[in-house]
Amino acid sequence: MKIAHPDIFFFSENEGWGIKIWQDCHHYKLSDILYCCGSLEINPNTNMCYKPSIIGISDKNTLVRVCAETGRMFNKVFLSGKLHFRTIEWDDPQYSIAISSTTITTFSQPDQNRTLCKAIALFSVAPLKFIGMFTLDSKIFGPKFEDGLVTDNLLIINYRGGFVELYSMDFILKHYVLYEAQLCEPDPVTGHVVGLYPHGLPFNIKIKAQPPLMLRVKSVDHDIQFGGFPFHMLLASEHRGVFYVKSLVDNNLIQGGLLDLGNEKSIEDDTAVFHPDVHNKIILYGGSTIRILKLVNDVNSQKCIRLQKEILLDQIYKSPMLNNVTRSGRHVRSAFNSRATCYQSTVNDVIYDSELDTFAILTQDQNDCFSCNLNTRIRIYDNETCDQLGEIKIDLPTDEVPFLT
Repeated sequence: MKIAHPDIFFFSENEGWGIKIWQDCHHYKLSDILYCCGSLEINPNTNMCYKPSIIGISDKNTLVRVCAETGRMFNKVFLSGKLHFRTIEWDDPQYSIAISSTTITTFSQPDQNRTLCKAIALFSVAPLKFIGMFTLDSKIFGPKFEDGLVTDNLLIINYRGGFVELYSMDFILKHYVLYEAQLCEPDPVTGHVVGLYPHGLPFNIKIKAQPPLMLRVKSVDHDIQFGGFPFHMLLASEHRGVFYVKSLVDNNLIQGGLLDLGNEKSIEDDTAVFHPDVHNKIILYGGSTIRILKLVNDVNSQKCIRLQKEILLDQIYKSPMLNNVTRSGRHVRSAFNSRATCYQSTVNDVIYDSELDTFAILTQDQNDCFSCNLNTRIRIYDNETCDQLGEIKIDLPTDEVPFLT
């Protein structure tokens, strides 16, 4: 579970009280945090380091790890005195994390060539252990290098123009690690204590050359997803609300792999995601329409996409016809109203529950096409039949409930 808002209470299931992360407890304002459930292999009651914890990056460029039940500080690591770290992501969920710095721009003398540089630090959690830190720059990955991140044991490099390249982190950790460094112990090279102010973490990983390329694709806004069995890619096209499903083997568009809802009346962009279950499904939603698609084999044993179920929440509102001609026969121009033709219900988010085998839809509803009052509802459906099981009305504005958790 990832929580982006820094001002959040976490409640203990045993004691029933909460812990406020910043200002009241540890005087830290966290820019990004993750919740670690703890290890299932080791009893947390006998080892405090394996208890559920909260890992976050403070505004003081410090990585903190506190107990989710008592608020006890487990670890406090100073990251760097020169770089600013702001984002934290799971590399391997509940096992390892990747912390990314902001991208900085440097200019080399005397030709003033621009160089983009970004640092990524890797840690294993429960207990917290420093794996290494390295830099990504345009000298190694080319002048069109824009950004990079580490997730799912992959190094993902984003380039200008929408190109995305994937590299193996196993290869990088095997060939480019200079030495090992332990937290709170002297650095083998500089002698500085690792993780303490003012030096922070050492760069013990140096990517000297571009690693072997695993995959290179192009997707708008670097939006790429992997899913299905065997693996397929879900890419965003240059056209609004249009997606491509391609085979990971040959990078070709599969049969029926052009996904388009055709929602011309919806203000929000359409969304396509791989279904979290194990049945090779894709969820395509936008406006008031949800389509459940499935990857199946055709007569030639090739993968293709078939529509399994379509959920229409409502019909489209249409404003009444207005008389735009005066008694004298003169035509009167009318201003365009975006609410004159609109959806009564708009899908904001879809989430799947594996334990109940259901999925929930977060929608916003309005009473009429000219009303500005929006209601929020959660509609629950059976995952197999797509039949509606229930509906919950939330007395909160939609902008305060942007997604389901």
